[in-house]
Amino acid sequence: MAVGDAHSRFTSDAASARHTWGPSTSTARAALDVLTSWPGAPATSCNSITTDLARVRADALLSAEDADWVAATARAPLAIAAAVSLTTLGEVPHRIFDLARSLAGETFDDALAMACGIWSVMLAETVRSGDADLRKAAALSGEPACARWTQIVDEVQASHPMDVAGGNLGLHQIQKAWSVVAFAQHTPGPQRFLRNVSVEALRYYQAEPVGALVGATLGAARGFSAIPFAWRRDLTGPTGGTADELMRSAITVAFGRDLKSDRWPNVARMDYSTWPARNTVVTHPADQGVQLGGVGALETMAPSAAVSLCRLGTAQRPASVQESDHASFWLVDSDQPADNPNLSFVLEDAANTVKLFRAEKKRVLLHCVQAQSRTPAVAALYGRLITGEPAMDQLGQVVSALPPVHILEAFARELRNRSSLPAQEDQWYHQQGPKRHVIEAISWSVAAELLRLHPDAWLEVATEGSGAHAQQFEVAFPGQGYVGFRRSGAGIIAEAGFRSSWPEAVMSGDVHGLVLGIEQAMGLVRPPEGRTLSAPARLAALAAAVVTMSYGTVQHLALAPSPRWEGDYLHGIRPTEQQVHIGVAGHHIEARDDGTIRVDSHLYALPTTRPAIQQVAQEILLALGVLSAGRHVE
Repeated sequence: MAVGDAHSRFTSDAASARHTWGPSTSTARAALDVLTSWPGAPATSCNSITTDLARVRADALLSAEDADWVAATARAPLAIAAAVSLTTLGEVPHRIFDLARSLAGETFDDALAMACGIWSVMLAETVRSGDADLRKAAALSGEPACARWTQIVDEVQASHPMDVAGGNLGLHQIQKAWSVVAFAQHTPGPQRFLRNVSVEALRYYQAEPVGALVGATLGAARGFSAIPFAWRRDLTGPTGGTADELMRSAITVAFGRDLKSDRWPNVARMDYSTWPARNTVVTHPADQGVQLGGVGALETMAPSAAVSLCRLGTAQRPASVQESDHASFWLVDSDQPADNPNLSFVLEDAANTVKLFRAEKKRVLLHCVQAQSRTPAVAALYGRLITGEPAMDQLGQVVSALPPVHILEAFARELRNRSSLPAQEDQWYHQQGPKRHVIEAISWSVAAELLRLHPDAWLEVATEGSGAHAQQFEVAFPGQGYVGFRRSGAGIIAEAGFRSSWPEAVMSGDVHGLVLGIEQAMGLVRPPEGRTLSAPARLAALAAAVVTMSYGTVQHLALAPSPRWEGDYLHGIRPTEQQVHIGVAGHHIEARDDGTIRVDSHLYALPTTRPAIQQVAQEILLALGVLSAGRHVE
């Protein structure tokens, strides 16, 4: 919930905003506190909940924050719905529905209260089964009036996420959230790519409750282990809190009060004192900056970053490691598929996290309990990332460096999949390849962010063959080289050695991660952020907004060669009078660095801030009939 909340709030020019969850998550946390602390009301039972008790709880929630948000959005009942689903996992659906409806109905009309009840049932059933089904939840609610939700669900699922029409504020948010979830569930393709698409789509709603609802649903369906570390790393609330704290609260609530003191995840230290190989420590054979070890290495080593593959207590992070540099992963030493439902992703994410820490020049400790199965598996995948050698070859070198190990068959299977061919998910995407408009969206989004963060940079035209699709463009940095976007070729390539293929760039879905990798490779230092964008940044931001919002209707997108150049060789010779040409659904959009946009015979002003540029792009696409009225940014 918090991840979707934070991503959907990322609408300003401040990149840090993407790490802060909003009032929806804060309200849900307050709801959990109220629902689990009331005397005589066990967390897993709603039998003793009366109307008076529901009213007291609702009053407590409404007084938790400033009441203005109650009138402005339907945040409160939607947050209550998420909290109720987590506190009543052991209940039958109609009791969950009744409780959520009663709590939401204290402040809002019955239509929205009923919708919150259905959403609570859907979340609880999703946690149990792993499949999100809003239509099924309506049927399980036991309320005949909920039958009309079958028609609502059918209409929403038949539409694109950006085409959902408006209406009752709270109901509209639920419908938009479900459209994003359904779009992600039923579009063919790799799981990681779809998850990223669904979260990225939230940015164009710019509606924080929608992001929280989508995040809660996808989290219920896939679990904590499906959330990339990059999204969890700096996640925080407006008044503090971390992703790990949210995880501990959720587990405590879901499993009952007996987890609040002396059991994981709330225990201060996990006791592994009887495990004989817990103090194992060796150096990774492919990287001297990575240590492989058992859990005891947390006390004997002083790394600057740690990747933990086993359960730890709240006080077991080494003093030398900052909280944001400690990555923990849910990886169970088991061959049973149910124990590691996201095994392939977790292994890969852990390996990529080691690579991320090393790119930040940190000394990394990669460990589990005894370094006998989980650690060597991830170490082999990391070795594959930095050497290009097959994972099984890297495993042989890792095993030679460690004491006797026993790699579980499930882990070995994942390594074999990455030794000859990419894993199934990667294989699909490498064979199909990302669509043209997706490549354009990633290209211009990364370029726009680089130009925003480095106002002295500029755009240049280059070619990589012949034909319109062979053109590439570059972002040039004075005295420090360039980044090339080879849109029909190898991908994103920096002069300093950074390289990301299009499948890698698109499947990562992390524009800011790509930007950070480029900056680190090129040694770029960010100057203080200004309030307005440079001319090249404005052109790139418009291109990114148009191609992303138009969903495949862009026929061509090109940076025109500059007719004039200015400057000197000492400070850099940069192009002037630049233009970006975009063909959309038979129409022509021409943006100029003088601040004008010509669309067919109409003229628009090119704003100086990113939110305003997105608004203009939306207005243009609405006027051209590319977007329907339901797709507008609220």
